Amino acid sequence: MVYRKGTLLVPSGPDKHLFIVCNDTCRHGLNLLVNISSFYDGCDRTCLLDAGDHPFVRHLSYVFYAKAQISKAEQIQRGVDREILIPQPDMDEGVFTRVEAGVTASSDTPMNVVRYFQQL
Repeated sequence: MVYRKGTLLVPSGPDKHLFIVCNDTCRHGLNLLVNISSFYDGCDRTCLLDAGDHPFVRHLSYVFYAKAQISKAEQIQRGVDREILIPQPDMDEGVFTRVEAGVTASSDTPMNVVRYFQQL
């Protein structure tokens, strides 16, 4: 489940958000995750998604690069095994290419995430 273009529903407060795995697990056992949030005026517009870009996306949304996280693959897999993290269909390659490009294009992406992603 922890591979490039994989997606997961992750509990976030009272809701669940769609997270996208941005890389195959690296040699350090890590993966970069970005999440999708509902569009609002003033949000990061680097990568917008709309209904049809993924089955879970039902309205205009954006990739929340400011909250991108580097996570241990074993912890992600443990969450899947415990049914806390719910696997979803993989991202379409064309949509994923836009998500991936935004990691370094967004001024909101934390620098440690940009450096990690550039080293992949």
